[in-house]
Amino acid sequence: MNERRMNDPSNDREPTFPGPELTNLWNRQETPMSQATLPHELTRLTSTIKDDHRSKQLRLAWINVREIVPIALFAAFFIYLGVVDDPGLFVSAALCAGIGVFMVRSSLKQRRVEQQFDTSSVRETIERSLSQARFHHWMYRYVGIWYCGPLGVALAILYIGTIRDDPNGAKLGDIFAAAWFIAVLVILWLWGRRIANNRWRPEVERFETLLADVENT
Repeated sequence: MNERRMNDPSNDREPTFPGPELTNLWNRQETPMSQATLPHELTRLTSTIKDDHRSKQLRLAWINVREIVPIALFAAFFIYLGVVDDPGLFVSAALCAGIGVFMVRSSLKQRRVEQQFDTSSVRETIERSLSQARFHHWMYRYVGIWYCGPLGVALAILYIGTIRDDPNGAKLGDIFAAAWFIAVLVILWLWGRRIANNRWRPEVERFETLLADVENT
């Protein structure tokens, strides 16, 4: 998954929780929320969280579209090669299609989960955003399993088939190509882990702390 396409922090910034108003409110909380905030501040807090949640929903939809298009092209490419050359490449096509299906189904399932929260409640508004943050954290943390792994296997099948059909066997260029693909997949995996740890884990922890504060009032 490409997070510059897939969320490069230096190139594709988005507002992250908490925003400036929420940061100021949070920093003033030396006592439980019920004693530290006025009603209008709590209303503003809820509104800020809702706006933040909405923007992340739209961003997730855009990421899905942006990532599914190239993975669908990969699948179509492997289907074509399976028809004209090696039927074994249908496995590669299925792996790529599986990545796209997983992304869409996971996103739709998470959306249904979030729709079950009652956003007229401050606590459930926070719980909804916490659920959203946990979902993003999980997806990026395990990108190596559901994205890089299947894509790597799909490319390996193509690579092995190409070498097998070449009467001269593997050449130096083949080795460099394999090393390049492996390096790209490792970078994508490390990039996803970095985003999970640097962006989404703090987000989860903030919402968990905020939720605990609300529940203790």
